[in-house]
Amino acid sequence: MNIAASIDLHQSLLSNAGKGCPSMYDKHLDSFITLVEAKSFAQAAQKLYISRTALRQQITLLERDLNVKLINCNSQGVTLTEAGQYFYNKSVKLVTAAKKIMSECKEIDKHSDRTVRIGTLPNFNAVIIPRICRKYKELYPDVKIKFVERPLDNYFRSLLNDEFDIAAEYMFGYSFRDTSCARIKLVEDTHSIGIPHNHPLAKKKNITLADLQNCKIAIYKSGTTKADDNLRNYLIKNVPSIKFKDIKEYGKELSLVCELEESLLVMYSLYEESFLDMRAISLPVSFPVDLGLIYRKNTNSAVKNFITLAQTMYQQNN
Repeated sequence: MNIAASIDLHQSLLSNAGKGCPSMYDKHLDSFITLVEAKSFAQAAQKLYISRTALRQQITLLERDLNVKLINCNSQGVTLTEAGQYFYNKSVKLVTAAKKIMSECKEIDKHSDRTVRIGTLPNFNAVIIPRICRKYKELYPDVKIKFVERPLDNYFRSLLNDEFDIAAEYMFGYSFRDTSCARIKLVEDTHSIGIPHNHPLAKKKNITLADLQNCKIAIYKSGTTKADDNLRNYLIKNVPSIKFKDIKEYGKELSLVCELEESLLVMYSLYEESFLDMRAISLPVSFPVDLGLIYRKNTNSAVKNFITLAQTMYQQNN
């Protein structure tokens, strides 16, 4: 590939990659760069806190949007095409420069001490965060509270990339740990079971383990949260006839899905109102469901005040 063609290719790739993206560059470039450096979809997905399937989809979309083949996959791992190597070299410089600009802008905003950014998931409502926010605004009326919505696949990567400061309380139990983040537990919740109104168990006042025999139960896939893993393992041992349906994330459409499939839904008692189309009943067994806040250690005084208030409110209620 001659130099002129290489320049044209790179300009075309970056132009196409940035279309429709609200940031300074297409976030799929982060995934591409991580994949190249890890030389493995499994290792790259682990570093990005996403599934291998999600990572493959991102790379496929990137190649499709660019109309250029960037990588080859074989038994030895991931290798770059000629165009992919050129794109990687230039993209590293582009992403590094873009991140530096964004980081400097965020540092300026941080030192203003006037903003608290809270990460949320689409189609799922927090319960504890709103209560803290209302009290916080009473105490600090001049501070802005921004809600940053991110999909589950990119949620924790967005936290690490400083796109928001605090993770919503329902993210506390996820299998995520990083030395740049701190954690505070606020409350301990319990499991309950959501039952569609058309399900035979909907008329029962109480549920026993025997009632769950041969039932289909929707629950977080293994490895997502410790509490759900503990519950799943207990049910496998004590009610082996249960059929589990793995769910990736909770959304308002789950009520309808469970109704159509005649399946039960594992939920947390604090969030029963998020599924009004289902009847919620306590399970005969439950494991502690910790809810709290995850936040970046390197943050501004407004966020620190928010965390302190959350701790104070928790201590008052316990």
